[in-house]
Amino acid sequence: MNLLIVLLGNNSLANYALIKHFTTNNDSFLPVSDKVMIVFSKQTEIKAEIIKKFFKNINFIEVNIDKNNKDNSRDVSIIESIIMKELNKLNDVNSIHLNFTGGTSSMSVGAFEAVRNFKGCDDKDKFYSDIDNKHVLHFARGEIYPLNGSISDKLEFSIEDFAILENFTILNLRRNNSQFFSLDFYKFLLNEVLKKETDFFESWDDCKDEKDVKNCEKYFKLWEEQLENFINFDSLDENDIFELIRFVRGVFLEEYVFYILKKYKEEFNLKDIAWNVEIKNFKNKKFEVDVVVTKGADVYVFSCTTDKYEYLKQKSFEAIARANHIGGYGAKPILVSCANKKKVKGNLKEMIDRENKNSFDMIGREELLDENKLLEKLKAIFK
Repeated sequence: MNLLIVLLGNNSLANYALIKHFTTNNDSFLPVSDKVMIVFSKQTEIKAEIIKKFFKNINFIEVNIDKNNKDNSRDVSIIESIIMKELNKLNDVNSIHLNFTGGTSSMSVGAFEAVRNFKGCDDKDKFYSDIDNKHVLHFARGEIYPLNGSISDKLEFSIEDFAILENFTILNLRRNNSQFFSLDFYKFLLNEVLKKETDFFESWDDCKDEKDVKNCEKYFKLWEEQLENFINFDSLDENDIFELIRFVRGVFLEEYVFYILKKYKEEFNLKDIAWNVEIKNFKNKKFEVDVVVTKGADVYVFSCTTDKYEYLKQKSFEAIARANHIGGYGAKPILVSCANKKKVKGNLKEMIDRENKNSFDMIGREELLDENKLLEKLKAIFK
């Protein structure tokens, strides 16, 4: 028996990639694992259930370190004894591969001590690894695997797959642009945002929800000359008017990001793209994510704002939080704003320094005004 041991923590994707790769691939210096032990606590018990949904053909050895409703997640000696007890039940163990990325530090130490002291397998056939945010493994003996790429390179996740993996429900998403989107309308609205005069957008401030629709028709009339090149007002019903209000007030920006990503989907080798993604997490909290993209086993979350100055920091924190909800710790948040290059650079540095979120990135007005610059920026993000 070749045993793989994984500790379940916040990075569900890493756990999935480890199990998928080492139970199916024989291209590494490790033997293919034919048995998997998943170690979890009361807090991560749901993670074990989710993993089992993806691997119905695997008969897992489940090790709950919090048996009898006791919180043992910080007690190294108890964790070691619980795992050792399960190891001693096994016969003919040829090798053990322990990945100690997930779980608490105490779980990692307890699992390591259990494997190190286990007498049913030679020490030379015990392997200890850690997985980085690129899904490359670093072994205790100095080996790096794989030398090129990562163990998640051949994986392909849809947005729905991430919903299962991260335990949230998709309430709604869109995979096509709305009836109001066009490049000309986008350029018109973006230029209005970037003007020093804000009369156009200030006039929509009373049009924030459905109950204001009738009161807002006067604003359509006020700006009809500017908008008639983009909108056929005679064809709009009340619901259309509300959607148009939302579009004008900022949705146009996320639709443009979605449009560009969909246009260059093959060039960037993207698996799935959607905008206006409404989700409900396991705590029944509902929220919306502007644009979600999957590439292989990576998920990118774009948060869009027409703000140029005041709320960039707040929107950055929101982007990071939304990314974590969608794809866990390894998700990549990108804030799209109308800020200038200086503001983007300053805010980006502060977020990386403060949050230690090296995957965080920003797109600003220079890229939004020039498609070629935007493509270069996206190439760097998706590299």
